[in-house]
Amino acid sequence: MKRVVRGLRWARMCERPPCIPQGRARGAKGKGVAYERQLAAFLPHASYGQWFEFEDSSGLGYCQVDLLLPDGDLLICLEAKYTWTMDAHRELRDLYLPVVGEVTRKEVRGVVVCKVLTPYTLHPRSTSIEDMIYHASVYEQSVWHWLGSGVRARPSRPPLRRPKVLAVDELLSRRLA
Repeated sequence: MKRVVRGLRWARMCERPPCIPQGRARGAKGKGVAYERQLAAFLPHASYGQWFEFEDSSGLGYCQVDLLLPDGDLLICLEAKYTWTMDAHRELRDLYLPVVGEVTRKEVRGVVVCKVLTPYTLHPRSTSIEDMIYHASVYEQSVWHWLGSGVRARPSRPPLRRPKVLAVDELLSRRLA
């Protein structure tokens, strides 16, 4: 579990802090980062990877939201996870929603976007972007089961070559030659 905000004093948008290491995700984490990038490409009008700086009773802190999707007066904070986990909901509730709400002064709702559901997946679930936006407007948190940007295109095959149909006299002339 990441940081929990208690007694938030102030928050603001910022650039990536120099104290946060930047590494290359591998394995399962790399799969999750690739899924997050696909989601960002699918929602080009959403703000991707915005950093925030804040101070609460524990001192100075930083956080980075996956995506922020504006919908009128509502701001939807999307947390992308390849496989659903309850920790994603806690992270939204205890960190992202209070910080983003403080900065934007808007009503902020959280949505966990995941490709793989588990038997323990909670909250209202949606399968389309329209349903997700509706659920975000009604519930504080929900789940969007997004499978990806679409079906991958199959590699194109060369066209089948049909044997040339030859006239009888052409066949005879080839055999005699």
